[in-house]
Amino acid sequence: MLKANGREQALSANTPYLLHTLQDKRLEGRAVRLEGVAKADGSFEVQRLYTVKDGKLYRVRYFCATCNIVALEPGPCVCCQQPTELQEIPAEKSDN
Repeated sequence: MLKANGREQALSANTPYLLHTLQDKRLEGRAVRLEGVAKADGSFEVQRLYTVKDGKLYRVRYFCATCNIVALEPGPCVCCQQPTELQEIPAEKSDN
């Protein structure tokens, strides 16, 4: 559920990683940009999520510094099971 301008909007996502990222407590209260499609049932299907800082868009990813592994969704590292770090990558940069 997204709360904005005093109203709530139900959110959905076709990909599990987006749905899990939307549920990440570390993003609560943060400015985000959600791109997607308004559905007939009144929900909004998120297709892309960005954080916004100083008017600039950032992609969200998760990183394990121990294993040097990048993940698309929050949770423990698939290798060492340690918590992953939330990272924000400028949207104009490549996926490196």
